[in-house]
Amino acid sequence: MGSLNETVDPGAGSVSVRIDVGAPSGRGIKLPFTFGYDSNGVHFPKLGHGGVAQWGSSVDILSSGGWSYTIPQLGFQQLEHTDHQR
Repeated sequence: MGSLNETVDPGAGSVSVRIDVGAPSGRGIKLPFTFGYDSNGVHFPKLGHGGVAQWGSSVDILSSGGWSYTIPQLGFQQLEHTDHQR
């Protein structure tokens, strides 16, 4: 049903964990959903205003402080093609 995956990078001293939450069988559509943790996303050095060094943290709509949710996302890309005639 679910699974646990772990990756350790001894050189960087970081760990990544993925916990796959499986959906019960017989529920129709099965969408993948995963909890994740990345120790290198908790706090990291970054440049702030005026070039001052400060600590940053990964913050997004689906992640914060190293923890994240992975869900299927639908996206689109609009391309425009123009013919340049000479």
